[in-house]
Amino acid sequence: MHDSQHLEDSLFERRLGRASFLRLLGAGVGLSLVPASLTALGGVSSAQTNAAAAARKPWIGAADTTIDIDPRKWHPLLPGFSGFNDADLKFAVSFRDLRYQQLAASLEPGWYRFSGGTVSDVYDWQTGDVPTEWVNQFRGSTLASFQREQELVRGRGGVHFDDYLRFAAAAGARTMICFNAFTDTPESAGKMAQYVKEHDVPVIAWELANEAYLFPRWFHGGTDYANKMRPYAQAIRAVIPDAIISLAISSPRSPNKSWDDALANYPDRYWDALSVHHYAQVAPTFEEAVVKANYALEYKTAQYYSSYLLPKFGGDSLALLSEFHSGFSDSPISGTLYDAIYTAEYIARESAVPNVEYVGLQLLYSGSARNGAIQAARDHEQDVIDAYEAGTTIDTTQLDFGFFLSPQGLAMQLVDGAVNDSSAVLATILEGPGTVPADTPTGTENIPAQHAQAYRGGDGGTAFVIITNKSETAHTARLSWKHEPVRGPFQIAYITGDNLQLANTATQQNVGITTATSRDIVHVPRYSIVRVEWSLTKPHKKPKSKRIGAEATTGG
Repeated sequence: MHDSQHLEDSLFERRLGRASFLRLLGAGVGLSLVPASLTALGGVSSAQTNAAAAARKPWIGAADTTIDIDPRKWHPLLPGFSGFNDADLKFAVSFRDLRYQQLAASLEPGWYRFSGGTVSDVYDWQTGDVPTEWVNQFRGSTLASFQREQELVRGRGGVHFDDYLRFAAAAGARTMICFNAFTDTPESAGKMAQYVKEHDVPVIAWELANEAYLFPRWFHGGTDYANKMRPYAQAIRAVIPDAIISLAISSPRSPNKSWDDALANYPDRYWDALSVHHYAQVAPTFEEAVVKANYALEYKTAQYYSSYLLPKFGGDSLALLSEFHSGFSDSPISGTLYDAIYTAEYIARESAVPNVEYVGLQLLYSGSARNGAIQAARDHEQDVIDAYEAGTTIDTTQLDFGFFLSPQGLAMQLVDGAVNDSSAVLATILEGPGTVPADTPTGTENIPAQHAQAYRGGDGGTAFVIITNKSETAHTARLSWKHEPVRGPFQIAYITGDNLQLANTATQQNVGITTATSRDIVHVPRYSIVRVEWSLTKPHKKPKSKRIGAEATTGG
């Protein structure tokens, strides 16, 4: 047996041992994208993404690309692999807002990360508050951001854990807890573990101290960090013995090798997984950002694990990729069609790494900033701050945000509808024309423009392929299964556009989802994400994903 098969078997056994954490809170909740009852809560506008004419007309013709799938070579995929970092502490939206709940559920999330990333460093889960004495322990720009967070939390009357749990249940999403191990206590961590146990909350992992490597005043290197996190881990495991504990390693974009080496050489690695956060690039222009992000796709996904993380920590090490994005919130590619294509391809590439347990997009919601799957025409943050300064609170569920899905959000609808419904990642080889430039450390390099990854559905009778095309040239693909041609019918859903800088607004949806069918050739448009689904049994099954082709823009 090959070493890779030993690794897959080991990972599969570990995953089966966590079955108690895979129960869905509120299982069986089925939500249409825009229920009629929401019209009374601020009005609903919609943009139809389903192209009926395209759906009736199969694509035909010769193929310039082949996608060969070998189901004999596979590794297991955890249920609900793809999720979101949810940093709503720093925004004005409410978990109780039914319009927000509904749009978030349409993304088919496997999990949410609560209470977000850096915002968790001063959050008290027991009171739903951001205490002043905790905020004042920080300095500079971090202090200023936490002071603003406090105003936004208090102006809403607090952000409460129970409200979050109902929000997650509405989407059937599980929870990754990012616990505040900066200013909160191990005793509080134990109480939180007791609470989630008593309330049957499906927690997939516990992260301790978000991005601790960025806070040298708090942690004097990886060894000091691991020492200080041990009491938190012990408190959690005293209640939930098989809780998955994850510690933070540095970013793949600019690794802190001394920090990572200290964790790798720690004599008693009491944790189960490593939390990885990857922001692909920092660049001043759209064009520069794209070529840097292309480099990240090609060299900072699977190659990061094979060349850095696994040699350092061991071949059976598990990773929680709890934050990723093509760039930071001010990146020129945030919220664009390219951002969407990057998101889809990144998740597909990470799913092909057996050691990656979960992958989470930064962010679920971003207010009026452009880096969230859900965005708002009006973020109402100043309204909340005004309420705080006036010594009162405001119920933001009554405000008109003008929520809408960014191209990135639409990408998550496509990808999550396949990945989160699947149980296995299948060996996939794409052969076809086309390249795009990537900015590597040694200069510009051309990398493949297309990428494909196949999955077997959790029911065993459905297959999916996610295809991305980063180039301006359209292609046609033929699928094969164990080197034999695959005949449809294929159920196809895709997004595309005539330039990579397209973005959506509350009133103009420049990027939307189109559906189609084909019995043979799969058309891969320029600048696109294509999801292909077909039945492995006869007669052909209907697609598992229920929301593709539904309205993708919600007012409110």
